[in-house]
Amino acid sequence: MYDYSISYQQDDCQSTFGISYLLDTQLFLDYERTKSRGIQKTMNIASRLTEQARKQPHQKAITVPRKTLFKTGYAYDSLTFSELEERSRQYAIGLKNMGFAKGDRTLVFVRPSLDFSAITFALFKIGLIPVFIDPGMGKENLLRAIQQVRPIGLIAVPEVHILRLFYAKAFESIKYFITTGNIRWGKM
Repeated sequence: MYDYSISYQQDDCQSTFGISYLLDTQLFLDYERTKSRGIQKTMNIASRLTEQARKQPHQKAITVPRKTLFKTGYAYDSLTFSELEERSRQYAIGLKNMGFAKGDRTLVFVRPSLDFSAITFALFKIGLIPVFIDPGMGKENLLRAIQQVRPIGLIAVPEVHILRLFYAKAFESIKYFITTGNIRWGKM
């Protein structure tokens, strides 16, 4: 069993993110072109990110809201295609070095953020199977789903790692534990 950490700053806020519409449109158009020519081509969204980072490195790829210091609204953080490519590449290298292999199922419990996108692309880059389970499905269903999937990796916020200590049976297949975010105990 291994424990690792990925750090990023994330306030507790409801946030959404979007990957550039251009990326999705281009992927569809390329698929249609290869399909019409009878070419069998394996498509991986991570290769599209790499291509967009090469073609338009300074264009925004994702934008996520974050609460402002005085809770007067939201400010926005973003990554360009080249920044997202580099961050996801670094995460992919780290995951590979830990021992993850193509086809490994990896449970992801990360709040929507810049790192959520980078982590997801990193998983695709090395052929891992990301498993996203809706925590709103209730505790028993959630734990049953985790047991049925039998992931070997868990990338999650600290709260999930604390909960896994109380429900160890559901997480027994997991070999690699990766923590994202920051744990804050009281006022610092």
